[in-house]
Amino acid sequence: MKNKLIVSASSVFALFLWSNSSFAACKLKNNNFVAQNVVMDIGSVTISPDSLVGEILYTGSFTINERANVASCSNGGGSSIGKILIGSPVQTTLGNVYSTNITGIGVRLYRDSGEIQSYYPHEIKFDNTNEIRLVGGKFKVDIVKTAMTTGTGALSSGLYSTYYFNGDGQTKPVLTSTLNANGIVITNPTCVYRDGTDGQTVELDKVSAKELTGVGSVAKQKDFWIKLSCNGGNTKDQKLNLSFAYTADPSAGTNGVMKNTVGSGYATGVGIQILREDGATKVKNGDKINVSTVNKNTASNPELKLKAQYYQTAAQVNPGKVFTSATVTISYE
Repeated sequence: MKNKLIVSASSVFALFLWSNSSFAACKLKNNNFVAQNVVMDIGSVTISPDSLVGEILYTGSFTINERANVASCSNGGGSSIGKILIGSPVQTTLGNVYSTNITGIGVRLYRDSGEIQSYYPHEIKFDNTNEIRLVGGKFKVDIVKTAMTTGTGALSSGLYSTYYFNGDGQTKPVLTSTLNANGIVITNPTCVYRDGTDGQTVELDKVSAKELTGVGSVAKQKDFWIKLSCNGGNTKDQKLNLSFAYTADPSAGTNGVMKNTVGSGYATGVGIQILREDGATKVKNGDKINVSTVNKNTASNPELKLKAQYYQTAAQVNPGKVFTSATVTISYE
C-alpha cells in the first residue's frame, strides 16, 4: 500500500508597496519664464610655447543678471542641475575640465557669485522652500591647455551648458551658455622671446672720435642674439620671420644705420649699424628675416645672431651719448 502526499495551496499571498509622499521637486513659478543666455565669445586665444599642461590660458567673464523668486520646491525639497553639453571629462590638476573639438584644449565652465563658485556639472539641493532666486554674479569660461601638443582653429559653436530645476528638466532652463561661430579661436604656432632677449639692451663699448676715421668707418663691433621658444601646431609647418623697424639715418643711405637720438648730450655724426651673422649683410629698416621653420607638433628654440657697431655718418663727429632702438616683430608664413 502506497501513501500519496498531496500538497495544495488554498490562497495566494500578494505584496503591495507604496509611498506616502510625492516626488520632491523644484520648479519654475512662471511657465513663460525666459532663460538668460550667456554668449561666451571672447575672440582669439594665443597659446604661449611655455604654457604648461593644466594651465588656464584665458578666462572669459560674463554678467549673470540676478532674478528673484524664480522657483519654489515642494514635498521636502528638490534640486537645481548644471549640465555641460559638450566634450568629455579631461584629467588635469584643475578638475571639471571638458574636452573640445580642438586637440589639447579644454574648457571649464562655472558660475561665480563671489563667495561661491559652482562648477559644471553639478547639482544643488534645496529644502522645502517657496522662494529660490538665480544668484547674480559672473558666468566664467576657462580655456585650459590639456596636452603638450595643441591644435588650432575655432571651438565648435552651439549650446555648451544649461542650468535648470529638477522638476522642469532641460526644456525649461534658467541659464544657458552658447558660443557663436568663431567666438573662440585658438591660434598656434606661437613663439615667445626667451633668455631675456625681449626688450634687451645691447651695450657697445665706448669709442673715441679718433677711432672713427671718416664717413662710413665703423668701430667696436659686438655680437648679440634674439632667442625664441616656439611651439608648432598640428596643421602644418610654418616659416618664422622677424621684421625690423627703426628710424634710419638718411645720411647713411641704404647701409642699415639707425639714427642716433637728437638732443643735448647726444653725439652727432654717428649711428648704429646692424648686420647679419656674416658681418656683411645689412639689416635695413623694414627688412623681414626668415629665422627658421616651426615644424608641426614640435617644440623648438630658434635664434638669430646679429652684430651691432658704430657707424660714422658725417665728416665731423661730436662726442656724446649714442642711443638707438628698433622694434622686432614676429610673424609666420
